[in-house]
Amino acid sequence: MSKNNPIKETEVTVKWKLDSVIPKEKTSLYPNVIMRGTKLILMEVGNVKFLDSLNYFPMPLTALPKAFDLKELKKGYFPHLFNTLAHQNYVGPIPALDFYDPDHLKEDAREKLLKWHGERQAEGYVFDFQKEIVEYCISDVEILTQACLKFRDLMKTETTVDPFQESTTIASCCNKVFRRNFLKPETIGVIPKGGYRWRENQSKIAIQWLLWEEHQRGIKIQHAAKGIETIVKGHKVDGFCNDTNQILPNQNLYHPVLPSKMNNKLMFVNCQKCGEDFVREECQHSIQERSLKGTWVIEEVLKAIEKGYQIIETYEIWEYDTIQLSKDQEGLFSGMMNKFLQIKQQASGWPKHCLTDEEKNRYIDAFLDREDIKLEFSKIIENPCLRSLAKLMLNSFWGKFAQKENQNKTSIVRDCGEFFDMLTNPSIHVNTVLPVNEETLLITWEFREEAYDVSSTVNVVLASYVTALARLKLYSFLEKVEERAVYVDTDSCIYISRKGLDDISTGDFIGDMTDELNGGFISEFVSGGPKNYAYKYTTLSGEEQIVCKVKGISLNYKASQVVNFEKIKDMVLKKSDPVSVLSRQLRRTREHAVVTVEFPKVYKITSMKRKFYEDHTSVPFGFKKIKY
Repeated sequence: MSKNNPIKETEVTVKWKLDSVIPKEKTSLYPNVIMRGTKLILMEVGNVKFLDSLNYFPMPLTALPKAFDLKELKKGYFPHLFNTLAHQNYVGPIPALDFYDPDHLKEDAREKLLKWHGERQAEGYVFDFQKEIVEYCISDVEILTQACLKFRDLMKTETTVDPFQESTTIASCCNKVFRRNFLKPETIGVIPKGGYRWRENQSKIAIQWLLWEEHQRGIKIQHAAKGIETIVKGHKVDGFCNDTNQILPNQNLYHPVLPSKMNNKLMFVNCQKCGEDFVREECQHSIQERSLKGTWVIEEVLKAIEKGYQIIETYEIWEYDTIQLSKDQEGLFSGMMNKFLQIKQQASGWPKHCLTDEEKNRYIDAFLDREDIKLEFSKIIENPCLRSLAKLMLNSFWGKFAQKENQNKTSIVRDCGEFFDMLTNPSIHVNTVLPVNEETLLITWEFREEAYDVSSTVNVVLASYVTALARLKLYSFLEKVEERAVYVDTDSCIYISRKGLDDISTGDFIGDMTDELNGGFISEFVSGGPKNYAYKYTTLSGEEQIVCKVKGISLNYKASQVVNFEKIKDMVLKKSDPVSVLSRQLRRTREHAVVTVEFPKVYKITSMKRKFYEDHTSVPFGFKKIKY
């Protein structure tokens, strides 16, 4: 087990394994490898398994002691820039602060390092390089070992699943837990490859030809992409001449309901054509051009109709037997969700307002009434380790339902005949061929579209429902604040609070919004695009704080001198030029060598998802205010 092994330890291991462990003479002992690109997910050699802890709990090593309640362990500091051939036997005063690279730490971590280094200097600390590097590595390994053991013990105790033996990622572990402990027989369907209309598995190339014939000859042809293929005298006919939703949005909506995929982005627009072409002027398109074409969950469609959308045409509907969740009837995922919600809530400790036994009992009763989950008084004790586990299980469960079924596969080939068989096999497509040594090739390949088998763990309908219902929950908050919303993300909303107008209520229960400022208020807010914003806020004690979030740029101390609240504000208001931030990363090559690279990342304002005016207000593409 290693931490972030796609970049560090296991990359070295892979290189060594491929070069050294795979012998030049033929043997039955070959590694079994699962990779995603150059990222190693799993490597097995005999009874030895190499895994990456980051695939189970995605957090830095520094966060593990707190997450898993390892009170006696703490990640220390090491001067990585001092690690050169010339310093391998160094014994003397502690290396200068620059060797610890403080400017690439977050500001609070940098302050702790400065304090620690100053104390070591003041006491005349003697730095023995060989002793320090060994102790630093042992400390890292000890933290990772203890965290992994705690995680494994908790998983086996709570779920009877051994995560490291039975899965390779937290997502596959969650799926295993659900299937073993909570899934009832014949409750989740396996969707045919390509959906129900493609269930005859007709060639996509043939479908494209039939569609072209339709276009050229001006006729309608019945084929597998449109429904069940026509049967004539007991035989399926690939293209029989016989004769997905199309919805018109309400142009006056400030917050559109239905999402659409366009320009490689998920957009919420009032006109398909305006969104595709980023039209800044008032919409002049026809009904046909404005109409959205796509696939949606019925709950979203019903909400859209309520908000003024019109259904123009329906191509296909998938209808399933459903279970209505109630106090007397469990839902499909109730067992698993209730178990880990109970664990998470109990491990979070008592809410701050629960001081007396009477208040605590009222809290337990309220939680039971709202969530139908009985909390145990004696088990409501703050436990960071158990809470981390429960949160991981709740958050990591859903993505597996939407996983790509035809994943790339990796094979180690030592025989010319086997290699050429792969190249000529009509069922597979060879993506890359990497020579390991004179006798061995590492080949990545995938099944062709018509040849792969459907996965029993995938169900895009369930995945779609989860995300759709989450969007509708967020939309219920947007309906309250309408044009007062200044920034919206998957599970958050920043809005202007005005006297006499409804605020978004907060609470302690599932689905409630949480006040991230703990009673404070934002005095200034600026956004440069999705997941790109900064704000100043005042705490209850009157202290002013600044928060800055930019996706894709690690805002360490050095980067924060370039990209910060004032800079983003200046770029938005004055439309100033983009800025460049140097980013340092460990990267792997195709040959699994590890290199440190520094490269520039350009920060700029991105406003692609809505139409912005000069006064910095925005409306969806296709918005048209109704004139009375």
